[in-house]
Amino acid sequence: MVPREPNRTATASDPKTLLFRLFNAWRKLLAAARGGAPVAGPRLILAVGLGATIAGATIAQIIHPAQQPLQGLAAGAVSVMWVVARLVMMLLSNTSETTSEPGTIRSAWAVGALPQLFAVTPELKIVAWFLGAALSFRALVATGTAPRDALRLSALGYVVEPAGFVLVALMRNLTSAFQMLA
Repeated sequence: MVPREPNRTATASDPKTLLFRLFNAWRKLLAAARGGAPVAGPRLILAVGLGATIAGATIAQIIHPAQQPLQGLAAGAVSVMWVVARLVMMLLSNTSETTSEPGTIRSAWAVGALPQLFAVTPELKIVAWFLGAALSFRALVATGTAPRDALRLSALGYVVEPAGFVLVALMRNLTSAFQMLA
């Protein structure tokens, strides 16, 4: 007979515990969005949205490690930056005509950030982007935001990333063009 290892208790730093906490927080956010109940606290919302993004960026670096460690760190930081930019844009595009409360927008943003957990390849990042926009829209509508306002808020929040990529590409091309002329 082979002796068994005793059951160990999960610690706060245990990855399974982190995933379990993230999943429970996600369920609370979805329940609040579905039932129109008061939204979760700001700390929980930020933890879920940023946690999913950071976990997804970490998983992506484990699956496809960068040639240089700083490249991987920079890629993860850029992912987090874009997700935070979505939240800022959604909050800034909320006008007095919109019936959404800032807490509702933050909750919809956090629900929309959850697909980032699975954005581990360039193709899955695109899928996560579209899925995040759809989830943000659905969460806003489920909490009582008019569909037209929800579409505007989620569209303006999610247009930041592709617009930024286009702007960076244009700047690179202009820089190359000026270097060729010099």
